[in-house]
Amino acid sequence: MRGVVGFILLILLAWAPGDTINAGDAGDFQLERLTITADTMYADRKKQVVRFEGNVVAEQKDFTMHAAKLLIYYKEEEIKEIVAMGDVVIRQPGRVATSRKAVYNRIERSIVLTGSPKVEQGKDVVTGEKITIYIDQEKSIVEGGANKRVKAVIYPKEQETSGQKR
Repeated sequence: MRGVVGFILLILLAWAPGDTINAGDAGDFQLERLTITADTMYADRKKQVVRFEGNVVAEQKDFTMHAAKLLIYYKEEEIKEIVAMGDVVIRQPGRVATSRKAVYNRIERSIVLTGSPKVEQGKDVVTGEKITIYIDQEKSIVEGGANKRVKAVIYPKEQETSGQKR
C-alpha cells in the first residue's frame, strides 16, 4: 500500500513549481504543484487509474476545478487523461467554464466539455452541445447538436478616447 500512496503523491501532489514532466509528442510543459481534495480517493494500479469522489476540488496556481468525481488515467507513471464528472466548474482569472463532464487529453493537450457546456469570459458567454479547447493552439471549437445550436453573446469592449471611456 505504501508504494501506491507514494506513486499517487508523486504523480498528483509532489511536483514543485518549475519542474518539467515529459509530455511525449506534446513536448515539455511546466507543471505547478497540484492539490486535490475530495471525500474519498481510490487507487487501482492494475487498471492504472486514480479516482476521487465527493466534493472534488483540484487547485493549481490560478486554476481551480470543482466536480463530483475525478478520474486520472495514467500509463507508465505519466498522466494520459483526466475526466471530471458531475457539475464541473473550472475557474481561471476572468474565465469560468461549466459542464456536466470535462475530459483533458494530455497527448492532444485538449479539453472537451459536454453536458450543457458554457464558457464565460467577462460578460461574454458561449454555449453549445460540445466545446473543445486546444490549449497549445489557442483555439476552440463550439459544436451544436440536434437539440441545441451554438450561441455566443458578445459585448463590445469599452474603449478609451482622449482619456474618456465610451
